[in-house]
Amino acid sequence: MEDTRAIQFYLKTLLAIDSEVVDRDIQRASHVFDRNAKIKDAMRDVCMIDCVRSWYHILKEISDISTQSLVLDVIAIYVDWIDIELVANEELVPLLIDRLAHSCTTQAAQGAVCGIIGKKMPSHKKIPLVLAIAKVINEHKLLEISESCVIVSIEECGEEDELRAANLLSAIGLAVIDSYTKTDKESLSEEKQGTLTGMKMLEKEVKTMLQLLGSNNEDVSMSMMDFVKNYIGLIMQNPSQEGDRILMNIMGVVLKRYEMDEDVDMDGTGEKQSDFHEYRKELRHVMHAITLKRPDLIIVPLEVRMREMKENRVGLKKTEANLHLIYSLSELLPNGLLNARGGWLERGGRLPLEALSILSPHSSSPTLTLLYFEIVSRYEKLMCRDSAVIISLVPHFISDYGLGNNNPTVRSRVIYLFSRFVKSQKSLLAAAVPEVIMRVAPLVSCQDDLSSSLLSHQDHGYLLEATATLIVFSDIEASVKAQYMTELASTIGNRFKKQLEWMGDMESRGQLDGKAKHFLEESLPANVSYTIKLTKAFGLSGKEKNMKECGCAGIFIELLNLFTSSLSFSRAFLAESTRQLAGRLVLCLDDELFPSLSLLLSSLSSLASDADSMLHLLILTNNIVQKHKGGLLSSSINVSSILEASFRLATDSNPQLLNDPTGRSLMYLKRSFLTLVLSLLTTELFERVVDADIGSRLFEFARLLSIDSDATTQKTAVTVLSRMVVGRGDEVMEQVLSTLLSLPLTPHFSFKDAASQLVLHEVRSTIHACFVQRPTLVTSLISSNFPGDFCEQMLSSLTTLSGKYLIFCRMLIVRSQCSTHNYGLHRNLRNNKILIAYIAVVSLLSLCLEMNIRIVQCYRFI
Repeated sequence: MEDTRAIQFYLKTLLAIDSEVVDRDIQRASHVFDRNAKIKDAMRDVCMIDCVRSWYHILKEISDISTQSLVLDVIAIYVDWIDIELVANEELVPLLIDRLAHSCTTQAAQGAVCGIIGKKMPSHKKIPLVLAIAKVINEHKLLEISESCVIVSIEECGEEDELRAANLLSAIGLAVIDSYTKTDKESLSEEKQGTLTGMKMLEKEVKTMLQLLGSNNEDVSMSMMDFVKNYIGLIMQNPSQEGDRILMNIMGVVLKRYEMDEDVDMDGTGEKQSDFHEYRKELRHVMHAITLKRPDLIIVPLEVRMREMKENRVGLKKTEANLHLIYSLSELLPNGLLNARGGWLERGGRLPLEALSILSPHSSSPTLTLLYFEIVSRYEKLMCRDSAVIISLVPHFISDYGLGNNNPTVRSRVIYLFSRFVKSQKSLLAAAVPEVIMRVAPLVSCQDDLSSSLLSHQDHGYLLEATATLIVFSDIEASVKAQYMTELASTIGNRFKKQLEWMGDMESRGQLDGKAKHFLEESLPANVSYTIKLTKAFGLSGKEKNMKECGCAGIFIELLNLFTSSLSFSRAFLAESTRQLAGRLVLCLDDELFPSLSLLLSSLSSLASDADSMLHLLILTNNIVQKHKGGLLSSSINVSSILEASFRLATDSNPQLLNDPTGRSLMYLKRSFLTLVLSLLTTELFERVVDADIGSRLFEFARLLSIDSDATTQKTAVTVLSRMVVGRGDEVMEQVLSTLLSLPLTPHFSFKDAASQLVLHEVRSTIHACFVQRPTLVTSLISSNFPGDFCEQMLSSLTTLSGKYLIFCRMLIVRSQCSTHNYGLHRNLRNNKILIAYIAVVSLLSLCLEMNIRIVQCYRFI
């Protein structure tokens, strides 16, 4: 016991063992978990008594502080899984309590004592233990449980003593409440008497609890949160006048602590502010526990605070706290405020409107300004009941304190909230269009200095979208709407041309350095993104405002042509944003877009050098096919060239060359490729837009993909084959049937996989479709591969197919019974893979799950 280094090594080893064997925060495999359980059992049986005895001697005989702290840490973590009587006894507990009184060991000792109190055990064992420990703590004046409701005079003790008192009281309170809730209330046992004694003890400590909860030390207050929430829950289950008084006091303390301390800068962004906002979250959890059943306890104090604000009797920090509470009110109250009809919730619904009527965003504090607009955005559905209120908010949004705010963070957030506000309330804001246009024009205008702008690219986009939405949904004439939209779009086009000219000039003079190139690679696609934002103002359904009605189709086609003409290998960074714009215009316009799309698709196809870019091009092409169908025949769009280019990429076996190390983009490329082919087949365009040579190669590729490891690709490929086989020769149909019948033999096929079963459904449909089209060929193929009796049953099932049910399934189940005759039949068919595959196919066709299972068993036996 004299070599402290050896003792510390021993204690650290114990800590490492617990971390490796017990720590539940570490995810472990089941076999490792089982191994650890055996280790713990062995330690309990063999060595834990000796270990605990050594801890006792170390605490009693070793004076080294670090060694004392280590042994206390060991006790704190080991008490969770060893016999409680080894540590909760008359020898060790007094030593632990003594260490609580010393500042150098108090923190470690708290962990050990709280670990003992919080250990899971039956209530009839736990309550006597907790009461006994509480008594010892009281005797040492660490937690005095008396009628005075004082713990060592918290006002006079230091932060360390205050934190110790909070941890101990919280641990004792949680243990007592847990035991009380689990005890039979009708019982007359000692267990019930013990829990009642514990509850009386807590009732005496309510004042202490409130003092600790309201402590200026956030760590102390946070330590009480769990205990306070559980105590609130207990009060809610047993309502009383005394309980109501306690709830009011708790709410009063929480509301007071919700206000920022003097040393916290309200508009700062440092660590103090971050910690305080986290602390506020915990305070809201406490408030929510109360307001869940007593919303009046938050609404009445807030009504009083609103009156104080109206009379200018509160400072900035209290105003900020009040506004933040108003903002969080919908989270604190049950069922929110939007559908409140009468009662406390209706009174609560008036508070946001009252707060906005008292305040304005014209504040020197960015935090208060931002809170104002956040409240507007959160409760706009409450305000839309009065259109005058909605319209009155627009000047605040577009003022120098809103969109023109000097603080970039506030300005960006206000622009985003304004965009949301406009899209939500567009039908009520028609009268505000001229005012908004006047304010927005300077912000979105083309700057002389290409690199200068008050707004970020994202802010610019949100502002353009909001402005366009107001224009489109206003009551002004279509010609005026077209004029406004043309001005906005022309601003984007002029900026794009100017930046493009500047880029060409810099390239010709060899002065395009890395910084300028990076700026242009961000700014040029941003202009395309701005155009996309403008298109979002137009609806896609007949009930909404569309682009043609507003007379805006021409300017957007003009911009698309401008962006398309700038595409080249050196400006490939424009391809993705231009494709997205084309996707939007395909949805908004009709065949007037065909001339522009023809050039765009050919340009994008030439630039699509990787799987991801080709994937998005296929999606765009498929959307065009799905929308226009036969109308494509009158266009110059070359779908065949896109299919050929994507075919080359899809058959590339080197993911690295496709910039696709994981292979996922290639998988999605194959899916999209097949989806486009299927769309062409469904719309009967395939033979008319794809030449015979490419069609044959695509057919072979679809056959190859029908055995792909991706089930979705498989299913789509089978569907494509079922469509492509129509009208083709007997040789082609025989190839398709042979491929489909062997599909379940692939290594990745699984009967347990739902996706594989969907593939089987598609296979069944295709086989039946082939039989309907070429009964003689299918009969011949089956006859050449199946024994006579099975052949007759299979052909019979194909002729009597009804829905998803085959008569053959029942016959097969009967034939799969374990009789001597069937054993011999199965042995004779052991090498017939086509029969095995067909059994796998028809196994899915039964409507009865039991039938499926039995057929799978037959398949496995064969």
